Amino acid sequence: MSDRQAFIQKYQKNLAYKDEELRKRAEARGVSVLSDEIGEFLGFYLKNKSIKEVVEIGSGYAYSTKLLHILLPEANIVSLERHAPRYEIAKTLLNHPKVEFILGDGQSYLNQREKAIDLLFLDGSKPHYCFFLQEALPLMKKGSFLIADNIFGRGFSYNKESEKRHGTLQRRMATFLDLAFKEFNATLLPLDDGLLIGEKK
Repeated sequence: MSDRQAFIQKYQKNLAYKDEELRKRAEARGVSVLSDEIGEFLGFYLKNKSIKEVVEIGSGYAYSTKLLHILLPEANIVSLERHAPRYEIAKTLLNHPKVEFILGDGQSYLNQREKAIDLLFLDGSKPHYCFFLQEALPLMKKGSFLIADNIFGRGFSYNKESEKRHGTLQRRMATFLDLAFKEFNATLLPLDDGLLIGEKK
């Protein structure tokens, strides 16, 4: 940890959840989890928000699910994971009546869902962010929230050199960003690998 990080950490008061053991366990298996700086920001940003229905795409090891549950204790959270072993692990790590883990594809789930969404949290397959959002939009009313992690994941820099390397994947992410900024009052934050937050227009 750098001196700057140590100094900042001294003043971080909004980090509601931290589990270094789980982080190491997940990362050892190639599963990324939310950084502390994003956890700190979300603790500040989501405080006092009236959010009752949350859909999370990408359960991973339930790290972000736990954080969302702590920050929004009255909210119903549905977390989608298409990777069976991760789904099984997530279920064992968080067992609460307001949290439901589903093994399956987020796009298909959103297509069939009828209940409104107050917060859509994207941390799954990056090339599918645009499809997740397209399916979720009819369920999101004015004032609902979008949070998407890892916007710059895989080394995306959204220039010609990056497009040569990533091609379709980067173009899909660019399509997602165009749609997000069209439908939401949104901003990109340079936290960790990039975080998008938005409020539905």
